[in-house]
Amino acid sequence: MVAPIYRLWTLCGMSTRVRIFRHEAGRVAGPPAFVYVVLTVLCLALGHWSAETYQAVLLWPANGVLLAAYLQLPRRRATAILILVLRLEYGELRLLRRRLAVSLDQSTS
Repeated sequence: MVAPIYRLWTLCGMSTRVRIFRHEAGRVAGPPAFVYVVLTVLCLALGHWSAETYQAVLLWPANGVLLAAYLQLPRRRATAILILVLRLEYGELRLLRRRLAVSLDQSTS
């Protein structure tokens, strides 16, 4: 499957070099880095409220903010934001898992 895509890519005259992060010399796009952290915290709060109210866990909005930070920020800022946001999501998952275990213990007793 990869070979036909590669051939089509090269026939169109496109470069095969793929960059993971935005190029450092590129134009600045998107909000400042701290806005992504604030948006992630708000998305995680929304997910926590959803879990408390409807017993439904939402992590997709926070992952969307993470992807936006990854695509729009320069390499150093993106790496720092990725580490911070993943740490926040990990802490949120641990909190939700702990609450689920407590609610299951209460329902069985």
